[in-house]
Amino acid sequence: AVGSMSPDLTIVGSQLNAKWMKEYFKIPYSVRPIVEERMPNLFISEKEVEVLLNYFNTVLIADSLEIPIGLLQNRSVERGKSLFKEKYGCRGCHIIEGKGGYVGPTLDDAGDRLKPAYLFSWVMNPQKFKPNTIEPRTGMSAQEAFDIASYLLTFKKSGKR
Repeated sequence: AVGSMSPDLTIVGSQLNAKWMKEYFKIPYSVRPIVEERMPNLFISEKEVEVLLNYFNTVLIADSLEIPIGLLQNRSVERGKSLFKEKYGCRGCHIIEGKGGYVGPTLDDAGDRLKPAYLFSWVMNPQKFKPNTIEPRTGMSAQEAFDIASYLLTFKKSGKR
């Protein structure tokens, strides 16, 4: 099908951080190690990238992404690490800290790439955003999803956590 190789950009403004997207347009790559297809380098100007990002962040957004306020008071990155690595076995499909599976995207730059409310919402219910995804809906609690998202957001390309 036409467009089946490219990601759905319907809510990209709610998913990805603008700074990460700006760098991505300079040198596109795949965030999924086993996917051969890459976005071509379009060699577009910084001004054109700014226009695209303004459009993404104004039009291509999800209207109802938010983190329930009650979760913010009980945040635990350490709990999230344990849930990610042990209880839910997320490393079976995702690379983090250089280890893990190749099915899902690598998460070593999740803190640079993804917006918090989107990541939390994706972990809670991936099928809400991508009905045919193989990412499982685990039935985890909102607190668990928030803790996992908090843990993943500590991963930045700069290596500072």
